[in-house]
Amino acid sequence: VRVHGGAVVAEFGSLVNPGTSVPPAITELTGISDQMLTSAPPVADVLPAVLAFAEGSVLAAHNAPFDLAFLTAACAGMGCDWPGFEVLDTVRLARHLMATPQEVPDRKLATLASFFGTPVRPSHRALDDARATAVVLGELLGRLTDRVGVMTLDDLDGWLAARDAETAARYSAARDAADARPGAESVLERWLGWLLRALRRH
Repeated sequence: VRVHGGAVVAEFGSLVNPGTSVPPAITELTGISDQMLTSAPPVADVLPAVLAFAEGSVLAAHNAPFDLAFLTAACAGMGCDWPGFEVLDTVRLARHLMATPQEVPDRKLATLASFFGTPVRPSHRALDDARATAVVLGELLGRLTDRVGVMTLDDLDGWLAARDAETAARYSAARDAADARPGAESVLERWLGWLLRALRRH
């Protein structure tokens, strides 16, 4: 889904024949069956069109590393370089902008889509999920603009890096405080204790 100025301006969708059977669990999750993919093109035919569609854009995805792993692997399998798009992860944005449990119980795409009332609900199918993600992204960017005045991609990159650093520091401080309690075991000590108990059982 290509978005410009807050409006959807184009969409791209295609099934892909993976060259192997679809696991039953995936069919149950997505509704995609082997029969649906019989006449679908292979990834080598679809990926160039996807990259051309996305050219010049910032890619946005919910849990982006998961999606990027498939795309970059497909590029590598075809012997072509990944274009190196700038990427926004809506999960990462939501972690810093959505309060849990006060606003939402979690930051799953379906949860955020329901909270923001997206016209299309996620269905574990690429186009529906992309449509929902586009709306969620717009809502999260609106919060950024209203709350902290982030207006550019450079601003956003800096803001996210600062928030990530603050979160890491809080986790580190909490872990250090737990380890410093009188009688508290270190992580290593707990792991060694578990290993010794497991070895004794066997």
